[in-house]
Amino acid sequence: MSECSINEIKDKEQELVNNIEKTDSSNHLPNTSCHIHLEKEDIHKEHTEVIATDTNTNTSLNTPKTQLGNTLPYYIREKNDNYKLATFKMRRKIIVIADQQGRNICKTLQKLIGDNFLVTCYWKPGAKIQEVLQTEKNEICKLTKNDYVVVLGGVNENNPYEFEFCIRSWLYSVTNTNVIFTEIPYNRNLNIGKLNYVLRFICTSFTNVSFINTNGSKPFFHQYTFTPYIPCRFLLREILRLDYKLKFELYQNIVISSKFTPLQTTSTQTDNIEMVDTCTQSDDILKDNIIEEITPRHENMTHSGKKYLFRI
Repeated sequence: MSECSINEIKDKEQELVNNIEKTDSSNHLPNTSCHIHLEKEDIHKEHTEVIATDTNTNTSLNTPKTQLGNTLPYYIREKNDNYKLATFKMRRKIIVIADQQGRNICKTLQKLIGDNFLVTCYWKPGAKIQEVLQTEKNEICKLTKNDYVVVLGGVNENNPYEFEFCIRSWLYSVTNTNVIFTEIPYNRNLNIGKLNYVLRFICTSFTNVSFINTNGSKPFFHQYTFTPYIPCRFLLREILRLDYKLKFELYQNIVISSKFTPLQTTSTQTDNIEMVDTCTQSDDILKDNIIEEITPRHENMTHSGKKYLFRI
């Protein structure tokens, strides 16, 4: 655009402004430009007031004011979120550590046991029991008495003494939670009957450890037809049994113990007996005094050389 056209546009704008001012003055109305400027100043003042209140209350400008029917305030929503997190944290845990037997154990066990438990599985094909027990030690140490650790191993063992030593040393370090060992289904190097007998004997020497006989070493269960559904059914039954046992122990500790109040160190019965003894002694003394006063005196009276007793 040329300079002439720009100047023409500016002249037209000034003419329009002059005409508006004339009409405003003729109609006794305030100047629109001044009115617009005042409105801008008022908006700026309101904006500064909003900023000041927001800085004092430490709230952001983007958050809307809470009204009836609007969203909850932040602190109530924070409590609700904490409640949801607490309910999620209260989900009990089942950690499965296994060799090749752990394939598809997590999915099947989670379907059977429901949403009250959170099942996680760590499995390593071809691993010995030492490698199996070393997995996720930190997570296992964080578990409680309401959680469970399931161990599936022993298939790839070739030294029974090392097998027994590894299990015993690991169990001595894991006393904070419940441990479940399952039966070893097969082993190409060792006698499976003796190996399961040793494992069962080790489990009986610990109070927090249990052994499950899954019938995996029976002849009709072939090693290549192993399915995760069979051990998961036995695991579900054992977990429910231990869960019922824990709840019953809690019931005994809380409900039954509250019914039997502890005995008092100073019994009221002995105090009452002492009071009765003192009362009886005082009563006896009073009775003796009264009898002495009431009973007649006996005096010896002589008459014609004979002694007679007369009552006065």
